[in-house]
Amino acid sequence: MIRLIALWLQLRAKQFHIAGIDDWIDCIDHPGIKNRYIERRVALKDDLHYIKKAYKAELRARDPWRTVP
Repeated sequence: MIRLIALWLQLRAKQFHIAGIDDWIDCIDHPGIKNRYIERRVALKDDLHYIKKAYKAELRARDPWRTVP
């Protein structure tokens, strides 16, 4: 249960971080800084994909009927 909560918190933190970058990316005029934010957003989306995968695997492991809500 603790692992499931930790994964959920990581998932929400990454989602909020991506949303924050998406909100502010249009306000940045400097191309170098903007590219760093875009690179960070891509890395966060990759991390988000792996965290979602681990979260769903943890849900399946806890559910005896092998269904994911």
